[in-house]
Formats: sequence, structure tokens, C-alpha cells
Amino acid sequence: AEAASTSDANGTWHSVATKLDLARAYLEIGDKDGAREILQEVIQEGDVEQKREAEALTASM
Repeated sequence: AEAASTSDANGTWHSVATKLDLARAYLEIGDKDGAREILQEVIQEGDVEQKREAEALTASM
């Protein structure tokens, strides 16, 4: 059970990291609405550092 829990935590971290990358890509192509939606998910699901980065990206739009 402990290994599954660790795996789930790592899976969530990777998923949120992927969302951050996707949001950056959306910003690069000028899709602020798409980026904002994904960044809100990161703020909900991410760890402290990921939330901080998502908030900074949101503020820079």
C-alpha cells in the first residue's frame, strides 16, 4: 500500500509538471484563456513550488 501511495504522489507531481509545461506552451502561442484554465488546475493540485510558479505565470499575463 505504501508503494502505491508513493507512486500516486509521483504520478500527481508529474501530471502537474506536465500541466505547467502545457500552460507555458499555450502562453507562447498566445492562448491566454487556455493557459489560465490549466494554471488554475495547477494551483488546485500542485505542490507549494508548482503553485508559486503557476501564480507567477498567471500574474504575468
